[in-house]
This record gives sequence, structure tokens and C-alpha cells, in this order.
Amino acid sequence: MKYRLTTLLVLGLLAISVWSQSPGAAQTTEKQLVYAMPYDFTEFSVFTQSSYATAQWMGAIFAGAYERDSESDRAYAPLLAESMPTIQEVSDQADGTVMIVTVKLKDGLKFSNGDPLTAEDLVYTVQLHMTPMIGSGAYGSLAKFFLKSNDSVKAVDDTTVEFRFKIKYAFYIGFTAFAILPQEVYKPAVDGGKYDFEDKPEDYLIGAGPFMLESIDTTNNVVTVVKNPNWKKTGLPEPGVDKIVYKKIGTKEAAIAELKKGTVDLFDSQYKPQKDDFAGIEGVIDEFVTVFGSQEMAINHIHPVWGHTAQLDDFLGVTFNYNATGQSYTIRSFWNDISGGSMSEANRIEAARLVREAMSYIVPREDIVDNILEGFGEPAPTTMPKPAIGWDPNLEPRKYSVLKAGELIKQAFSLAGWDNITTSPSADGIYFGDLMDYFNDWSIALLSPNTNPARNQWAALMEVEFPRIGIDVRLHTNTGWDVIAPRTFNFDISPDDYNRDDGLHTPVPLWDQQGFDLLFVGYAWGLDWDPQGLWETWAWLPFGFNFYNYWDPDYDALTDSYVQELDFTTRLEKAKEVQKYLYDYQPAIPLVYSQDHWAYRDVWEGFDFVLLSSAAQQWWRIREAGAGGEEGGGFLSFSPFIALIAALGAVAVIPIVRRKK
Repeated sequence: MKYRLTTLLVLGLLAISVWSQSPGAAQTTEKQLVYAMPYDFTEFSVFTQSSYATAQWMGAIFAGAYERDSESDRAYAPLLAESMPTIQEVSDQADGTVMIVTVKLKDGLKFSNGDPLTAEDLVYTVQLHMTPMIGSGAYGSLAKFFLKSNDSVKAVDDTTVEFRFKIKYAFYIGFTAFAILPQEVYKPAVDGGKYDFEDKPEDYLIGAGPFMLESIDTTNNVVTVVKNPNWKKTGLPEPGVDKIVYKKIGTKEAAIAELKKGTVDLFDSQYKPQKDDFAGIEGVIDEFVTVFGSQEMAINHIHPVWGHTAQLDDFLGVTFNYNATGQSYTIRSFWNDISGGSMSEANRIEAARLVREAMSYIVPREDIVDNILEGFGEPAPTTMPKPAIGWDPNLEPRKYSVLKAGELIKQAFSLAGWDNITTSPSADGIYFGDLMDYFNDWSIALLSPNTNPARNQWAALMEVEFPRIGIDVRLHTNTGWDVIAPRTFNFDISPDDYNRDDGLHTPVPLWDQQGFDLLFVGYAWGLDWDPQGLWETWAWLPFGFNFYNYWDPDYDALTDSYVQELDFTTRLEKAKEVQKYLYDYQPAIPLVYSQDHWAYRDVWEGFDFVLLSSAAQQWWRIREAGAGGEEGGGFLSFSPFIALIAALGAVAVIPIVRRKK
């Protein structure tokens, strides 16, 4: 019996030491998690927050009506709301309302300071974001989707809020899920003329999340949060962590040393660890997860060979004067020129598409992933990110093949009546690899930013690959955004350029006229993928972001239908239609998806690294490994909702490679 008691005592002490703040520190039963990041903490207002690091700890202290749920394949799920919102489509409203979304909050909610949380707090929160003087980053989007009056969001009763949209939008729920702020705290300040909340952040960083702010140490870049005692009012499980310390550790090496000692529990992917940085560290699990970044080659579609403009006849022979540069450019078609004008518009469009597809086949995506990214990435079939809801797993990235590219080029020339293009250098005719020797138009200027070493390498790699299919790379400029932006999405077009009598927008010109030919660029997307603004005709500069000069009403119609589809199941199918179109027509040539590399101590569970990468982690789900808890509390359990989506074949299984050292 004495032996058994001693054993139990030792085991008990060991169990307590698992939760010690650090080896050698005073033992405590407090469950503390230390999260190391490489960034300063410099933002302390929910309105102006744009930093990834700040968003992580703010996500623990604030809560909205809905959150991304790791147990529902990261779709939105109720948090402070008692149910999903209801939608009413309306018409002929004098105020322009086309859609009314109703949100029902749970009864009895409280903020961390004890104030009741009601529908009026949600209404006031949205109205603050819609107040220009506040400087909210969400203001532009709200002004686009909501009516320009406070009546666009109103409380029906203590727990019910109506949102009146002036645009029908499939991803409306994000506009109802703002972190709810206490009106009793903010209104007196705003009424007194205060619009900046950075000076005394502790007074205003009050939310209804699972944690509440304990302290901010700006000298050492440490933010500490502790459990919110009023979280229980939500009816959700209590957090399995008592305290989370968000801490800057300046270098990767120092953070790894702390992880090894056990004084760090979660190691942020933004340190960009190498594949084997955690090898041999006992009790540490590292994971690789494909996230939201996608890389592409953006094409200027007024290029005469591979540019695509569905209404090409409206542009052929039109000379555009660029007042900002004093230069002009006449829209031409290589295919029209070599066919003597005998090709139909449809055949010209198809010939250009075939060459773009050929260009895609000479991208060595596997080589980029294996050798340049050292395995941290995946070849991309389209620019839609793999974690996004609706990603189509049936579209496979094009595999590198010079011969396949040559066959496509032969098909393009055949449409123009040229049948003497050959895929063999020894055959009679023009070898496709020597096209630049015969046609001046088979020439391109490459433009790449110097901010990403890996991107620099694959941009340089394409200097070698393009000549294999006869495209002369006459220059490659690797430079900063101060040079790139004025040539692309910030091209300076004067009012005289785009207010034309013929109704045509002035396109961003090619490189020789101070524009660009091809740009290597990356995008960060979200779980709800909305590509609007990139390739639509209405989004041509200066009114949008379509510096690609892609003009195709068919694509416009597809995208409009997708982003306005309110039925979830139907929207998933439409997402696949948009992806297939992008796969076939390639307004931009997709390259690779990004991957993040995380690490954490194996005493914890409940991390969702896709949500962490987007600063949307459900912090209340973190708990002791194996502790379970109400509603599971674990990582990505199976649910009927997931089964439904999986049956539709429209949701990606996010590849997470988990390694325990």
C-alpha cells in the first residue's frame, strides 16, 4: 500500500508539472499556453487592425454572431447567435433593399465586463464600422453592400437584428459576423468626438469571446488573455486553457530553442521553418497544411499572340493614347495578321487560348515545389485556393510537357491556315521552338517583384522555359512594387483616356508602352472564394482591379451567378463551373499553392491550422491532449454536415501531414 501511494503521489506531481509555466518554474495547476510569433504587437483597435499577429489574440477576446467552425469543414456556424440567419429576398423596395438577413442572438449573453449583450450592441458595432471617421478597414465593403443610412442594420427586439442589403450576395454572413462591441463603452466616447481607440486599449478591448484581456506589454511585445467568466452564457464548452500568452520571439532559432525547452507551446508558421527544423525535439508535433495563398502568371490580354478578348472586333485597329505616358498603342491580333484577316473572332479567341494552355504546360510546377519551395507547396490547377469551400478536386494541375505544348501551338496555327508548324526540329516546316526567329510578336517581357526569394527563382526559371516553345524573353525585370504597381493595377489613366466617345475603356498597355506583358504575382484568398473584380469587364481599370485586360461577358455571367447564389448546395456546383472555366480559358496561368509549417507541444489538441493561418482559430477548442470535453472538443471530427458536402464532391480534404517527434 505504501508503494502504491508513493506511485500515485509521483504521478500526481508529474501531471501537475505538465501544466507548469516552464521547466524549473514554480509548479501550478494553471493551464497556460504560450504562442510564439515573429511580429511586433502594434495595433490595439478592432477597427484598424490589419496585422496577422494582432488578429490572433483579438480573435480570442472578441466574438461575433457566427464563427468558422473546424467541425463543420470551416463553414460558418452560430457562436453568439442561436441559429443560422434567415434570408428574405425582396423587390420594389423604395430604399433599394434586395435582401433582408435576420440574425437571432442567444438570450442572456454578457460581455467580459459583465454588461449585457443585446441586439443593440450588434447594430451599434456595424454602425461604427460604417462611420467614416472611425477609419474601419471594413468601411469600403459595407458602403458597397449596405444602404447608406443607419436603417440598413436595425434591432427588431433585444435579440433580433435585421440587415438590409442593397446587393444580393452569397457570402452575406460575413457581414453579420462582426466582433460585437459593448455600446455602453464605445458610445459615450464616440459621442464625445473620440474616434481613435489606440491610446487606452485596455478600456476598449472588451468583447464576448472565450477569453478577456489581462495585460498588454508593448515593451516586450506580449499580450496575455485569461478565461472570460461570462463565456458560459453562450452555452458552449469552457476553454481548456486558463491563460494564453501571445509573445514575440524575434528569430526562428530563438523560438525553436524555447519550444525545445517547453517554454513555448505553439510555434507560428510565419517563422518559415524548414522541413527538418523540429527533428529530434521530443514531445513536439509539426504539421504542413495547404493554405490560402496562390501564385500565378498574370497575363496582359492585349498581347497580340496569347491575349484573349471576347469582343476583339471592337478593339482591333483602335489606337489608345496614354496621356500619362505620352504614348499610344494600336490593338492588334497576330492571328488576324497571319491569316490575312480571314479568321473568325471565335477562331482567334481559340488560337490565343491554345497558346495560353501551351504556356501552362511548360511551367515545371513539380520542380518549383520540390526544389524551389523545398516541398512547401502544391501544383495548382486554378487560382482558387485548396482550403476554400467549393474547391474542385477533379481538376488536376497540368504536368510539364514541351511536346504537349507544341501540339497545342500546332493546333493554334492550323486555325489560321498554317499547317507547316512542326513539333520536331528535323521535320519540314517551322519548328515551334523557333517561332521567335520567324515572328516578332512571339516575344515577352517578364515582370516579377523582388519581395519573395522563391518567386524570384521560378520567375528566372521561366526565362529558360518560354524559349522552348518559341517565346522570346527579351527582358526580365525583377524589381519593387514601386515600379510594378504603376505598370499594373495602379496604371495612371487620365479621365480623357477612359471617358471615350466609343464607350471603350482604355486598357493597361504592354511593357513597351509603360504597362506590362506578364507579371508573377501571388494572392491571399479566403474560405469563401470571391474572385470578382479580377477579370470582369466592369472591373477594368480605373474602376476595378482588372489590369489583365480580360474581357469576356461569358465569364462575367458565370461569376455573377456564383456570387449571387444563396442556396449553398447550388453555389458549390457553380463554384466548380467557375473553376472549370478558369482552368480552360486561363485569364491567368496558375502556378502553385502555398503551404504553412506549424509546430506545437503534444500536450495540446484542438488546433485547426487552416483557421490559425487565417487568424480564425476557435480558441475555446484548445485543451489538454486526450481531455475530450463537451461536444468533443477535439480536432476536425466527422459530422453529417461534412458528409453532405463531401457527397457533393465540392469540398477539399485539406492535406495535413502530422509528424510527432
